[in-house]
Amino acid sequence: MKTLIVKYLPSGARSHTLKLLNSFTNAIEGRSVETVDLLTEKPPFFTEASMAAYGKRNYMKQSLIDAEALALAPHDRLIKQFMAADVVVMAYPMHNFGMPGIVKTYFDAIMFNGETFEMGKKLMAGKKALTLYTAGGIYTADHVALEYPHWDTLSLNAKINFGFMGFDETEVIASSLRDPATEPDRMKVAQEKITALVNKWYSK
Repeated sequence: MKTLIVKYLPSGARSHTLKLLNSFTNAIEGRSVETVDLLTEKPPFFTEASMAAYGKRNYMKQSLIDAEALALAPHDRLIKQFMAADVVVMAYPMHNFGMPGIVKTYFDAIMFNGETFEMGKKLMAGKKALTLYTAGGIYTADHVALEYPHWDTLSLNAKINFGFMGFDETEVIASSLRDPATEPDRMKVAQEKITALVNKWYSK
């Protein structure tokens, strides 16, 4: 089973999300893993050229000229890598109640019609996804509203994106840093959830 890890950890070695990711990588030691570090491997934004080429190829089903294919090449490389994985793990901190902009850019770069998604179909069936994050607040899961504590758009967006692509299982494991006195206990609970999930997913 092949695992793709996509990480964005701007706090480096001080990152609390890194602790969650390390729990995961330690639990799957010896497995096939490929890593994308969004700090050094910037996902492509759509340009006028790449957007036009995407529409032409993926919606109008027309062949591309060389220049158009070149415009989509950075997307195609990431899509091929993404589709080859059986398990996708994303690790990043919450920024302003949601996923950091560069993580959203990564999703935009790989969510291509007819390749990773198609309305009414589950193109990514058979795959699993895990999102790991830490946040400065304590929020409710699976319910977003204007009133605190319902501000966690990160979990909802992660589940929507992976679900839309047809992943069989989509999990989110998080830990809050709000109270330093209880933060170690919350981190321990999150790490135990990661271990249990790894035992479930990689037991076969």
